[in-house]
Amino acid sequence: MRTVFTNHMVAHVWAQQNQPHGRSGNGQFFFDGPTIYSYRRSYPIGHFTGVFCEGKQVVLFQSDRYTVTTSHHLSMARRAVHGVIQFNVPDPTLDHVRGAQDPHEYNLAHFKKEWEDLCDSMVNPQKHIHWLGSQSEASRVEACQLEYDDSPVQMYCKAFDLPLPVWDVAAKQAAIRARFAKYRDPKRVKARERSQARKGIVLQAVLARALAHAEGCAPPVPYKLLNRIPAHVRREYDLPPRYIYKYEADRGEKWDAFHKDTRIEPERLTIEEWYAGKGTAAHFSYRMGLPYPLLRRKGETVETSLGASVPFEAAVSLFRFAQNYKDGRQTEPLVLINTPGNRIGNFQLDKIEPNGDCKVGCHHLNFQEMTRLAIQEVPHLVRPTYPLPVVV
Repeated sequence: MRTVFTNHMVAHVWAQQNQPHGRSGNGQFFFDGPTIYSYRRSYPIGHFTGVFCEGKQVVLFQSDRYTVTTSHHLSMARRAVHGVIQFNVPDPTLDHVRGAQDPHEYNLAHFKKEWEDLCDSMVNPQKHIHWLGSQSEASRVEACQLEYDDSPVQMYCKAFDLPLPVWDVAAKQAAIRARFAKYRDPKRVKARERSQARKGIVLQAVLARALAHAEGCAPPVPYKLLNRIPAHVRREYDLPPRYIYKYEADRGEKWDAFHKDTRIEPERLTIEEWYAGKGTAAHFSYRMGLPYPLLRRKGETVETSLGASVPFEAAVSLFRFAQNYKDGRQTEPLVLINTPGNRIGNFQLDKIEPNGDCKVGCHHLNFQEMTRLAIQEVPHLVRPTYPLPVVV
């Protein structure tokens, strides 16, 4: 049994839950049974709980991210799991109680802290809440209740048969109403108007000096004063970002050496380039608008744009079976050529649609994409979609 995989394959094989253990080549990403780890066993990032809710298994993922690499590991693990109920919690294995009497107590406190931070962010009337359609007081008060009703804690308690905690929604709503009442006070309104007028005068003076400096007619503007120029005004007059001004003021460098157009954009692969073998799944995925993963042959394996790979012979067997099933030539239980049971490499074949589309693990394979690769690699196995004309 193979136990060493690429990072993407570690996540995919773990999501199948049909292999006891596996790891990446450098050992930094590995799984043991239902739990997958990043770097060390003391830091689990995903766990199959074995608990089912509404017919779906519950999977807990780590909510904390300590390093960039761990964040990548989490993303790969989440993308590999489909058809389950997911929760982001600080204790995914439910055994690091951290002083709590109940193993779920730490996770419930995390849900409450997220909800409280969300409600506190809506208290300031001058802060724009991008996910709220209206910034009014009534909308924010209503959002406190709606966020509690839609909080993950509702489904979490249902899944683990826990009593639903009661959070003080009325106190958060009262804090929003009190802050809006102060905001509408006539004295505070006049004070804000005077402050805005003073800021406008200062902004005009700083902007005039910044424009003169951009033309080489004035010395650099102090960095603290540049903070007064809003981003939209800076874009309107084509002024450089703040950090450029700070660097320029500190070292006396010229703006030309740090022009924003000199930044190099990362190279983006096209579908044709990926088919030709360039790049990896880490740099290319089917997020380009396609509802299905792409396929390509890589040596003796077939690789998907999600990073999974299966032996080439197993992929050919799957195509032959899907083609027979689509054409009505295969109606017996799933038995694949050269494949034990319904296994395709490390993955389980779950379903074949009447049009030939297959669900293998977390992949929904499109039959047309499978046919494209088959025409390229094994054209003698591909049957024409329509019957060939009879030659007399």
